[in-house]
Amino acid sequence: MAGSRVRKQTQRQVPGYDNSSTPSVRRLEQSSASKRQPNSEIGKVFRRIEKILMQSPGYEPYLGLAQEGMTREIDRRRTQMLRDEAKSMADKLEVKGRYREAEMMQLASSFFDWAEVDAKRQDQRYINRRKEDRIADTEKLVVFNHSLRDLINRQGEHIFLGDMTDALMDFHPRRSQLKVGSESYKKTRQNIVSTLVGVRNELAFESVMIRFGVDFEEGTVEDDLNGVDYYINDIPVDVKNSQKAVDAAEDERMMWERRTGNRDEKIIFCPGFTGGDFGGKLALATRPDMVIECAPKVLNNMIKAGILTKKEVDDLVEEYKRNQSLGQKAYAKNR
Repeated sequence: MAGSRVRKQTQRQVPGYDNSSTPSVRRLEQSSASKRQPNSEIGKVFRRIEKILMQSPGYEPYLGLAQEGMTREIDRRRTQMLRDEAKSMADKLEVKGRYREAEMMQLASSFFDWAEVDAKRQDQRYINRRKEDRIADTEKLVVFNHSLRDLINRQGEHIFLGDMTDALMDFHPRRSQLKVGSESYKKTRQNIVSTLVGVRNELAFESVMIRFGVDFEEGTVEDDLNGVDYYINDIPVDVKNSQKAVDAAEDERMMWERRTGNRDEKIIFCPGFTGGDFGGKLALATRPDMVIECAPKVLNNMIKAGILTKKEVDDLVEEYKRNQSLGQKAYAKNR
């Protein structure tokens, strides 16, 4: 093409794989990318991040690999390379605009780790892995969740859950192996949705607790392995996305207690958020103030679960109203 610069690249062999007769994975991915047309803004952001990564020096050893022919080990190393490249680039990119490239690259890097751990956890034998390995995997999931929390805190009101799910499926490092309609595709998509909804609901739940002065702290990675998300008034609490999930967890706990003879004292709880509360997006709207709209059912569900007493909730609500009244008077006085 006139005016374009063509740089000749020398392919470097990736140990353990014969790439002498396979089509270029970059050609495969670029061809695939040209057919994918994410209409959402967040989808376009991830496509831009993907293009940046595909031009990185670390990608060169994999240029001759067709993903269909990759061994599991090669695929794992390629995912690790993409994660490392994304992490390295995050410090060099701009931090401006609605979707800051540096922070989106950090999210991309942690998502590669999430995808690797998710693939492991889909194996039924995962529960038998060493506890140290499971802790290390959980730490990777926590890093992704924190990056996701940062994005939702900044832009959640502008991003639809479905658009974010499509963008992450489209960006998934194993997407060529996830054939639409296959069990692995369905399971991976379901796990992405569950992660997004889980983080979204946790942030909304925290917003209600912060607004009304509920004393809470997040659990540690070790707590997470034991199903504890928060300590609320020093009570261990496992937060679920639905009552169905609560019932399933209660059944599982009952079987565990019968099998081991031990007692699990944590409270398993669903705040009661629905997709309608979020308008299909990743955060509660500020106009109208959906935190206040959702607060009565969340606080009532905390009473029913035994996390708070009715008197404690009444006191918190009265304190909130008093602070609001003082704030309005101060505002009127200084106008």
